[in-house]
Amino acid sequence: MATLDDAVDAARSALAKCGVNNPDDDLLRNVVKSIGPSVYSADARNVSCGDDEELDRIANGFVKKRLGVSDGRASVDAVCQKMQPAGAHKHRGAFYYLLAVHHGKETAFA
Repeated sequence: MATLDDAVDAARSALAKCGVNNPDDDLLRNVVKSIGPSVYSADARNVSCGDDEELDRIANGFVKKRLGVSDGRASVDAVCQKMQPAGAHKHRGAFYYLLAVHHGKETAFA
């Protein structure tokens, strides 16, 4: 992925596959931007819901530290379920967007 716009478009496409057809574009852009260079790396661009270590890192890093929520892996597992239609690997921007919305923490990306 060459640009932020490309990364946002990829996240929007992943959300559409999961039935989220009208995401908040400003929120999505801010979430993708906050992830940093990982959205441009083929290795880091996606979340693997089959990798328990990665899911634990997301729960302890993004959910706990960035969103300020300690729900263990409950919300991470819920987003994995919601994103099943997107395939085996879920776009990290879309995944984090859904976590922010799930917890009502949209203002963390204002």
